[in-house]
Amino acid sequence: MRFFSCLAAILFVGTASVQDRSRDKEIALGQQLAREFRTHATPFDDAEVAAYFRDTAARLAPEFPDGWPYQVEVVRENTGGALHEPATFPGGPVFVSVELLAEARNEAEFAGILAHAMAHIADRHGRVQIGQGPIVFMGGDSSLLPLGMRPAQRASENRADDLAENALSAAGYDPAGLASYLKRVQPPATPNQVAATLPGREQRVAAILAAIAKLPPREYQTDDQFARMQLLLKAH
Repeated sequence: MRFFSCLAAILFVGTASVQDRSRDKEIALGQQLAREFRTHATPFDDAEVAAYFRDTAARLAPEFPDGWPYQVEVVRENTGGALHEPATFPGGPVFVSVELLAEARNEAEFAGILAHAMAHIADRHGRVQIGQGPIVFMGGDSSLLPLGMRPAQRASENRADDLAENALSAAGYDPAGLASYLKRVQPPATPNQVAATLPGREQRVAAILAAIAKLPPREYQTDDQFARMQLLLKAH
């Protein structure tokens, strides 16, 4: 999906370089980019797995602000690099790779990364204002971001973690799944962390666990659906 990642980053800037955009126009832009994404993606053809992905997102959606119309589709192409983070677009489209289902060890980890991706939409992290200039949309491969924008990108990742933790807990998923997934899968920080687009792994995980400790205590229930979905995936 490297080709699309580059195309998306250019298209976000070129299409949306205006002073402001209404919610409807933001949704329309997201739909436009989602259509482009589909031309380079292969759907994962299993109705039961797709329904599980959509049901998980539907359970999380009411816990995010502003009521964006999240639309989840399952694809075979990997998205989000080593983390297999879903590809998201303004206004609601979410493309989740089956690689995330394969990599996650339990329902909480799977829901954790999905919630993090949805949080980027909820908090409109594609909207970036450069100085006093126009608001633009940045998307696609985050490695294409100029160095000057990377601190803001790392901050948006931390903010998405915060939103995800609260949404996960409120929806009945153990938010510790997000921390365990990142601790296991995210590569460690590099010496040149100033150029990184993700917060340092250890710092990020510690911040998530500290935030979880402040949430109201509750018991989280799990069922066997996640394990069944992984079995269905292996059958393909």
